[in-house]
Amino acid sequence: MQPSAAIIGAGPAGAAAAVLLARAGWRTTLLESRPFPRIKVCGECISPAATPQLHRLLPPEHLRRLGAVPVSTFSLHLHQPSSTRTLSWHMPAPTWALSRGTLDLALTTLARDAGAVIAQPATVRAVHYHADHVALTTADGHTLTADLVIHADGVGRHDAPPAPPAPPAPTPTPSRPGVLGLKCHLRPPTPFTDLAMHALPAGAGYLGTVPIEDNLVTVALVARTSALEPFGNDFDAALTALWPGFDPAWRLAAASPWVACGVAASGYRPPGHLRSFRIGNAAAAVEPVGGEGIGNALWAAETLTGLLTAAAPLSCASLTAAQHALARAYRARVRVRRPACRTLAEVLMRPRLLGALWPLLQAAGTADRAPHAQPAPGAPWVMAPWWHLLGKAGG
Repeated sequence: MQPSAAIIGAGPAGAAAAVLLARAGWRTTLLESRPFPRIKVCGECISPAATPQLHRLLPPEHLRRLGAVPVSTFSLHLHQPSSTRTLSWHMPAPTWALSRGTLDLALTTLARDAGAVIAQPATVRAVHYHADHVALTTADGHTLTADLVIHADGVGRHDAPPAPPAPPAPTPTPSRPGVLGLKCHLRPPTPFTDLAMHALPAGAGYLGTVPIEDNLVTVALVARTSALEPFGNDFDAALTALWPGFDPAWRLAAASPWVACGVAASGYRPPGHLRSFRIGNAAAAVEPVGGEGIGNALWAAETLTGLLTAAAPLSCASLTAAQHALARAYRARVRVRRPACRTLAEVLMRPRLLGALWPLLQAAGTADRAPHAQPAPGAPWVMAPWWHLLGKAGG
């Protein structure tokens, strides 16, 4: 009998899983509550750690047709009240940058072409778990049954609490208290060409910028809510105060609204039922400073679908084995990535500490006060260990 899966959430994790399961012959339904294309809080930089998974879905020539930008330079900016210091390096491996609106639409199109049913917009109201199937109820009253459900909605809000005597798994995925993520697109008069991280004054937060398609620039800000409160909802004013050189006209030229959400924070979260699986941020959330969000989503989709296709025909034993194997793979992947990215975020949110480390970084980078410093060819002892730590060179 043809196995079936219902996937909640059509972001990179859910859409990639739908593509791969449908190609493997599964009856697959992908449910997404929002119409596409959409603007979503995301750095829109796809980690080189997931380049193999990305290219198996969207080969380089397809990415170029979509307007994706290959970026090979990394810049670090330390903004202080009286000055801004900049260091730049060539990255050991390039990274692709592409807006979520374009990426999400491309992946859902692939899923549809592979034979998946796309229900969009379709809001899931409840998931009922049974011994031999799951039943999903949508906001319009429809019911969908499948062999299993994959939570790729970012939080796992419809996961089942584990049956006793297993300890309860908190759901949904929590967010870091006192921290907010914001994102918009810019159209500056001079195009940006590198991936850049900015440490903001007084430890207010950090932001990243990267060029994407159509000569736009993504700006993603992670900020302490205490630093944003004096500005109310005027995020242009907040960014003008925190980022020297920012011009609100750049955002208006891009006709881009600000979007905001919490910053997910969690180690691996096991599912609550035999027929439930979690991927993406619903399973584990890595600090966004490392550019690991989309990368982990694509990796998780490929890993899970490989386990599920090997588990057919589905049984209690094969589903249990797939859950345990996914848990081992997830824990191994985030064991180093989570603390490494969290450490970098803490350094960026402590300008004095970053300033104290600056001479060490400067010894291997190119310092320049100009907005777009040209890096020197090396700095292997700065960038290569970070790439190795996060597996960016090897998938």
